[in-house]
Amino acid sequence: MAFELNLAQSERRVLPDGWYKAKTEIADFRPAGNREGQDALVHLELVTVNNEKIGEDDPNGIKLYRDQSCGQKSLWSLKEIVEAHFGKVEGDDDNVFSFEWEDLLNVEMWVFISLDDEFDGKARNVIDTWAHLESELDEDGNPDVKDAGTRILGEPVEDEDAA
Repeated sequence: MAFELNLAQSERRVLPDGWYKAKTEIADFRPAGNREGQDALVHLELVTVNNEKIGEDDPNGIKLYRDQSCGQKSLWSLKEIVEAHFGKVEGDDDNVFSFEWEDLLNVEMWVFISLDDEFDGKARNVIDTWAHLESELDEDGNPDVKDAGTRILGEPVEDEDAA
């Protein structure tokens, strides 16, 4: 069977830095690998939804991916992901919050997308920061989250409106 690939439509869509609404389509847990010190991962696949700034180019959404370590040093980020889905969470008497992976599916939230052009020499987006859909908004209508856009890549994001 022959397959025809339209090369003009096969380029990866890259979004500019900023806040976007997205929902989780796939959430699964991947146990630690065979290598010593390799942490378990949470694998998330999201799609952008209801974003006026993307406009008509976003009828089916733009796919985003995140593999999040479950290691001790990364639990703060995993908590941010959980709170983006559920809102502020509190643990039980042992300070443990339990949920099913399926509970993350189809939940709409805010994600701050940063541009990372250092992956195999090609531009790609990374999810830098997460926020619950009902977060307080700043004067521009974006979640009012301290240090958004600097968590993964470590560089401040310049505000084009301020220039």
